[in-house]
Amino acid sequence: MIHKKDGLQRSYPLRDILKLGWCVLRSKLLDKRIRIIRRPFVLRGRKYVDFGKGLTTGYWCRFEVFPKNNDSSIRLKFGNNIQLNDFVHISVIDSVEIGDNCLLASHIYISDNSHGRYEGSEKDSSPFTPPAHREYITSPVKIGKNCWLGEGVIVMPGVTIGD
Repeated sequence: MIHKKDGLQRSYPLRDILKLGWCVLRSKLLDKRIRIIRRPFVLRGRKYVDFGKGLTTGYWCRFEVFPKNNDSSIRLKFGNNIQLNDFVHISVIDSVEIGDNCLLASHIYISDNSHGRYEGSEKDSSPFTPPAHREYITSPVKIGKNCWLGEGVIVMPGVTIGD
Protein backbone atom coordinates (compact mmCIF):
# COMPACT_ATOMS: atom_id res chain seq x y z
CA MET A 1 0.00 0.00 0.00
CA ILE A 2 1.34 3.48 -0.89
CA HIS A 3 0.39 6.26 1.49
CA LYS A 4 -0.86 9.24 -0.55
CA LYS A 5 0.34 11.92 1.85
CA ASP A 6 4.03 10.98 2.17
CA GLY A 7 4.57 8.42 -0.62
CA LEU A 8 5.93 5.77 1.78
CA GLN A 9 5.09 2.17 1.04
CA ARG A 10 3.64 0.25 3.96
CA SER A 11 2.91 -3.44 3.65
CA TYR A 12 2.00 -6.01 6.28
CA PRO A 13 2.10 -9.81 6.10
CA LEU A 14 -1.30 -11.51 6.34
CA ARG A 15 -0.61 -12.60 9.93
CA ASP A 16 -0.07 -8.97 10.99
CA ILE A 17 -3.18 -7.80 9.12
CA LEU A 18 -5.27 -10.37 11.01
CA LYS A 19 -3.65 -9.39 14.32
CA LEU A 20 -4.33 -5.69 13.65
CA GLY A 21 -7.94 -6.49 12.73
CA TRP A 22 -8.40 -8.30 16.05
CA CYS A 23 -6.86 -5.31 17.89
CA VAL A 24 -9.26 -2.92 16.12
CA LEU A 25 -12.27 -5.01 17.18
CA ARG A 26 -11.11 -5.17 20.81
CA SER A 27 -10.35 -1.44 20.76
CA LYS A 28 -13.87 -0.58 19.63
CA LEU A 29 -15.27 -2.61 22.53
CA LEU A 30 -13.25 -0.46 24.96
CA ASP A 31 -14.36 2.83 23.35
CA LYS A 32 -15.86 3.16 19.85
CA ARG A 33 -13.92 6.39 19.19
CA ILE A 34 -10.52 4.66 19.48
CA ARG A 35 -8.75 3.91 16.20
CA ILE A 36 -6.58 1.03 17.46
CA ILE A 37 -4.92 -0.10 20.67
CA ARG A 38 -2.30 -2.71 19.92
CA ARG A 39 -1.92 -5.48 22.46
CA PRO A 40 -0.41 -6.23 24.86
CA PHE A 41 -1.77 -3.14 26.60
CA VAL A 42 -2.22 -2.36 30.31
CA LEU A 43 -4.98 -0.05 31.57
CA ARG A 44 -5.66 0.72 35.22
CA GLY A 45 -8.44 3.16 36.13
CA ARG A 46 -10.49 3.08 32.89
CA LYS A 47 -13.26 5.26 34.34
CA TYR A 48 -10.78 8.15 34.77
CA VAL A 49 -9.70 8.15 31.07
CA ASP A 50 -11.10 10.07 28.08
CA PHE A 51 -9.56 8.47 24.98
CA GLY A 52 -10.62 11.26 22.60
CA LYS A 53 -11.28 10.32 18.97
CA GLY A 54 -8.83 8.39 16.81
CA LEU A 55 -6.32 7.24 19.48
CA THR A 56 -3.68 4.85 18.14
CA THR A 57 -1.17 3.03 20.34
CA GLY A 58 1.81 0.82 19.71
CA TYR A 59 2.54 -2.38 21.59
CA TRP A 60 3.10 -2.57 25.35
CA CYS A 61 1.62 0.80 26.27
CA ARG A 62 0.62 1.23 29.91
CA PHE A 63 -1.83 3.78 31.36
CA GLU A 64 -2.18 3.85 35.14
CA VAL A 65 -4.73 6.31 36.49
CA PHE A 66 -5.29 6.30 40.23
CA PRO A 67 -8.28 7.64 42.16
CA LYS A 68 -7.76 10.67 44.37
CA ASN A 69 -10.03 11.41 47.35
CA ASN A 70 -12.93 9.37 45.86
CA ASP A 71 -13.21 11.89 43.01
CA SER A 72 -14.43 10.17 39.83
CA SER A 73 -13.49 12.92 37.37
CA ILE A 74 -11.40 12.37 34.22
CA ARG A 75 -7.68 12.47 35.03
CA LEU A 76 -6.12 11.31 31.73
CA LYS A 77 -7.51 13.21 28.75
CA PHE A 78 -6.46 12.57 25.18
CA GLY A 79 -7.32 14.99 22.40
CA ASN A 80 -8.20 13.76 18.92
CA ASN A 81 -5.89 11.92 16.52
CA ILE A 82 -3.18 11.03 19.03
CA GLN A 83 -0.56 8.49 17.98
CA LEU A 84 1.54 6.74 20.61
CA ASN A 85 4.25 4.28 19.62
CA ASP A 86 5.49 1.25 21.59
CA PHE A 87 6.19 1.26 25.34
CA VAL A 88 4.54 4.56 26.28
CA HIS A 89 3.86 4.61 30.05
CA ILE A 90 1.56 7.26 31.54
CA SER A 91 1.06 7.49 35.32
CA VAL A 92 -1.65 9.83 36.64
CA ILE A 93 -2.91 10.82 40.09
CA ASP A 94 -3.84 14.46 39.45
CA SER A 95 -4.13 15.29 35.73
CA VAL A 96 -2.40 14.56 32.40
CA GLU A 97 -3.78 16.13 29.23
CA ILE A 98 -2.47 15.48 25.70
CA GLY A 99 -3.77 17.82 22.98
CA ASP A 100 -4.99 17.06 19.46
CA ASN A 101 -2.71 15.65 16.75
CA CYS A 102 0.23 14.73 19.00
CA LEU A 103 2.78 12.12 18.01
CA LEU A 104 4.78 10.29 20.69
CA ALA A 105 7.72 8.05 19.83
CA SER A 106 8.60 4.86 21.74
CA HIS A 107 9.84 4.40 25.30
CA ILE A 108 8.23 7.56 26.71
CA TYR A 109 7.29 8.08 30.35
CA ILE A 110 4.77 10.76 31.39
CA SER A 111 3.91 11.25 35.06
CA ASP A 112 2.17 13.90 37.11
CA ASN A 113 3.47 12.34 40.34
CA SER A 114 6.67 11.44 42.13
CA HIS A 115 7.73 9.69 45.31
CA GLY A 116 8.77 12.63 47.46
CA ARG A 117 9.81 16.25 47.13
CA TYR A 118 13.28 17.33 45.94
CA GLU A 119 13.51 21.08 45.56
CA GLY A 120 16.21 22.00 48.06
CA SER A 121 13.83 23.07 50.84
CA GLU A 122 13.22 21.84 54.35
CA LYS A 123 10.09 20.06 53.06
CA ASP A 124 12.26 17.71 50.98
CA SER A 125 11.87 13.98 51.48
CA SER A 126 14.48 12.19 53.54
CA PRO A 127 16.90 10.02 51.57
CA PHE A 128 16.69 7.59 54.51
CA THR A 129 12.97 6.95 53.88
CA PRO A 130 12.34 4.20 51.31
CA PRO A 131 10.81 5.73 48.14
CA ALA A 132 7.64 3.61 48.42
CA HIS A 133 6.96 5.21 51.83
CA ARG A 134 7.49 8.82 50.79
CA GLU A 135 4.58 11.21 50.24
CA TYR A 136 3.27 11.37 46.68
CA ILE A 137 3.80 14.80 45.15
CA THR A 138 1.53 15.65 42.20
CA SER A 139 1.33 18.50 39.70
CA PRO A 140 -0.69 18.52 36.44
CA VAL A 141 1.01 17.80 33.10
CA LYS A 142 -0.17 19.37 29.84
CA ILE A 143 1.06 18.55 26.37
CA GLY A 144 -0.47 20.98 23.89
CA LYS A 145 -1.74 20.45 20.36
CA ASN A 146 0.49 19.27 17.49
CA CYS A 147 3.42 18.26 19.72
CA TRP A 148 5.97 15.59 18.89
CA LEU A 149 7.85 13.85 21.71
CA GLY A 150 10.91 11.95 20.51
CA GLU A 151 12.32 8.61 21.55
CA GLY A 152 12.93 8.15 25.29
CA VAL A 153 11.39 11.43 26.50
CA ILE A 154 10.48 11.68 30.19
CA VAL A 155 7.83 14.24 31.16
CA MET A 156 7.79 14.94 34.89
CA PRO A 157 5.15 16.51 37.20
CA GLY A 158 4.20 20.12 36.52
CA VAL A 159 5.54 20.26 32.96
CA THR A 160 3.69 22.03 30.13
CA ILE A 161 4.80 21.46 26.53
CA GLY A 162 3.40 23.45 23.59
CA ASP A 163 0.39 25.72 23.74
